Amino acid sequence: MPLIVENPKRSVVHLACSFVMPACPASFLSVSIDLAEHEDRFSTSGNDKKGNALFRSREVLIYTLLLACLFLTGCASVTTQKEWEGVKEFAREHTGADIRWEQTKEDEALTAKEINELLADGLKEDEAVRIALLNNRRLQASFEEIGAAKADLVQAGLFSNPNLSAIFRFPFGGGGTDIEAEGIINISDLWQIPLRKKTASARLETTTLRIAEEILNTAAEAKHAHSENIALAHILAEMKNMKKQLEELRDHLIYRREFGLTKDVDIDMANSEVLGQEAEIARIEKELHFARLRLNRVLGLSPDQLEYEIMGSLPEQFEPLPDSEALISHAMAVRPDVRIST
Repeated sequence: MPLIVENPKRSVVHLACSFVMPACPASFLSVSIDLAEHEDRFSTSGNDKKGNALFRSREVLIYTLLLACLFLTGCASVTTQKEWEGVKEFAREHTGADIRWEQTKEDEALTAKEINELLADGLKEDEAVRIALLNNRRLQASFEEIGAAKADLVQAGLFSNPNLSAIFRFPFGGGGTDIEAEGIINISDLWQIPLRKKTASARLETTTLRIAEEILNTAAEAKHAHSENIALAHILAEMKNMKKQLEELRDHLIYRREFGLTKDVDIDMANSEVLGQEAEIARIEKELHFARLRLNRVLGLSPDQLEYEIMGSLPEQFEPLPDSEALISHAMAVRPDVRIST
């Protein structure tokens, strides 16, 4: 609806408001103000004073519009303290270990100090879990998703930046100043912001649950890698013991051959068994080396950091698993990926 007001000094104020409803679900409020003042050589009269007052009020309106558009751009800070504390509490409750989000050099130095202290007297299973939760690279990268998801939530609650333009014309041959200002504001934000915030809030919750799942997976991988090294080291020790016994049997057969009590074929078969055992030992040693590398990867250690000792033993017997109903109910209660899917 255009509004045109003229005063005796030929000051013109044009205010136009229009709603634009395109095919996409977005609406815009377009506000434009055109103010032109031209000096008049006639003497000032009562109407002139009214015209000047009208011009000044319209000029104030323009500057008010400019300031309003600047404030509507919106700026907000992002804090993740609440979400991070929830993730830390989850890790402490389900793994018994603390986690640390390395954001500064001081955090990295503190983590490195704790790792060296834990590795100094050998690596136990619970210590492997603690190091993995502190230093696993994939887990550290997943922590950054909290900040990204929280930033999306904050952004979803902000108004879109308005489209603002202004023209100031200063005449050279005398006369007044010509000022034009136009602003376009997306008024669909009024009903879209609540929906955007709801979606972003659900995405933030999904992100925290996914990180919780990553914490559980990292702890499980650390336990598995530690147990794998213990098991392979136990197998290697047994294989070496068997090789020693086979060598003793071969030497005994060689001794018996001196008295004609053993044939050469028996000694050849004993040598074959010893060589086969040596090949198996070499295979186990190779598997143990790769298992140590997998453990280092889970712990976030360098591949050449192999001087620490892995301590612990395998249980004599494993506890039987509960029935399927108990497993399902436990998974529904504690598994983050199940909560995400529901």
